[in-house]
Amino acid sequence: MFRMARKRTALTAVAAFAALGGVALAASASTSTVAGTGSAGFSGDNGPATLAQLNQPRDLARLPNGDVLVADTANNRIRRIDQNGTITTFAGGGTVGPNCGIARASMALNAPEGVDVTAAGNVLVANTGGSSIVEFSAATGQAVRYLTGTLVGTAPADVSALPDGGYLFADRAGRTVRRVDNPGCASGTVTTVAGNGQPGAGGDGGPATASAIGLPQSVSAINATDFLVADSENGRVRRVSAGTISTPAAGLNTPTGVTSTGGGGFLVAEQGANRVRRLTSGGVLSTAAGDGVADTPSGPAGTLESPGGFLVAERTGHQVRRVLDATPDPATPAQRLPVGPPVLRRTAVIERVRGIVLVRPRGKKTFVRLTDPALIRVGSEIDVERGVARLTVASDAKGTLAPATVRGGRFVITQGRGSKPISQLALSLKLSCLSAKRSQARGPRASVAARKRKRRRLWVQTRAKRYRTKGRYATGTVRGTRWLTSDGCRSTRISVTRGVVTVRDLVRKRNRAVKRGRSYKARARG
Repeated sequence: MFRMARKRTALTAVAAFAALGGVALAASASTSTVAGTGSAGFSGDNGPATLAQLNQPRDLARLPNGDVLVADTANNRIRRIDQNGTITTFAGGGTVGPNCGIARASMALNAPEGVDVTAAGNVLVANTGGSSIVEFSAATGQAVRYLTGTLVGTAPADVSALPDGGYLFADRAGRTVRRVDNPGCASGTVTTVAGNGQPGAGGDGGPATASAIGLPQSVSAINATDFLVADSENGRVRRVSAGTISTPAAGLNTPTGVTSTGGGGFLVAEQGANRVRRLTSGGVLSTAAGDGVADTPSGPAGTLESPGGFLVAERTGHQVRRVLDATPDPATPAQRLPVGPPVLRRTAVIERVRGIVLVRPRGKKTFVRLTDPALIRVGSEIDVERGVARLTVASDAKGTLAPATVRGGRFVITQGRGSKPISQLALSLKLSCLSAKRSQARGPRASVAARKRKRRRLWVQTRAKRYRTKGRYATGTVRGTRWLTSDGCRSTRISVTRGVVTVRDLVRKRNRAVKRGRSYKARARG
């Protein structure tokens, strides 16, 4: 339902909610880029994560505030993506080796492959190439604990926090999983909890410490005692429960990352097959990405649960991708539109994904806050400056659904004429574009206010083919999946991060096809 923005008074939804029987929101999973251009390198800090370069990202974790951490392995850094989509370096890039009291920005990391967050909000890093594990304080940003030398072996490949403050790590070279209790500065109680140090895959049904594990590449804690291990050499996921080992999934092609999803289920990044598999709590294994379900991930190495789906770190694709509306488990009913179907040129469905989403219904003067999915009239204004929403329209007279994800701006939704009209998202945040003479005449206070409102933008991601964004001097019509429209008083820039967008320069009356990683800037005359 809607709520008044900044008020407690609840309002009636724009239209009555109705179930849409038998029509799925998406026939398969949809994929969008969260970070990375697809080209290996290091660039983009303090800017949009989708325009930044990553180099062989291997693992993902989420901070308590929702920001995502990426183990950017070949860049020797941990990168951070905030909820506005801005990327920064969280740790690494410095010159000082691991030690307590060292600030995370001053520390030199070496090929970190694993990252996790403790219950206290501290960040654990498996500094694989540096043969160490470091824990950074959430309060100070400094290293408060680290482990190195024979205690961690030569290649700690992953790390997983435990509820009591300890952690597990995958000792890849030692072919074991080890547990660290009472961690400190170059100290801690380290015990082996799985693997006998020998190659192989035997031991199911017996003690985990007597079993053979080929190459433990990833570890994920289920609770204080149980955990999962991705054995990339033997193509298996192993489960340890109360000290006993079993194999819930075998026959995989180089599984490199495993993530517990609760109830005995998990996600596993199957790097050798370029896909992500999901095991349900009922023991049913299915494909969640790849093999025709969503876009095929390029060298998936790690996953992270996300609302409506999951994130995947693509080691050879040099990106972090989000998979939404992933193919549901066989035991789960197919996802459906939560409200009545959109009608061509009349209505659209708007759903809040996260953050604050506001809607000004057509013909109304006041924005209302969206809490539940709703049917709105075409011509309504949507504000996603501080949130993310999913917009679904009817793309033709048959009622074919065309979903899009929008964030970071304000726009009015309209649809043109014809049986297959373009759905246009026109940037609507008002700009103060005063000339120097008018600005001076209105005084310094007006000039300061005007400067604050000289830019506006909107991110759009969709697989549909008939969406368009409109700024002051250019439009962008989708031929791909993700693009940014940035509008100003003197220009409109359209930047493409995936696929191809046809840009129409409204000033020079010409079209340009803009490919991934490029942009086009339409300028005002004079």
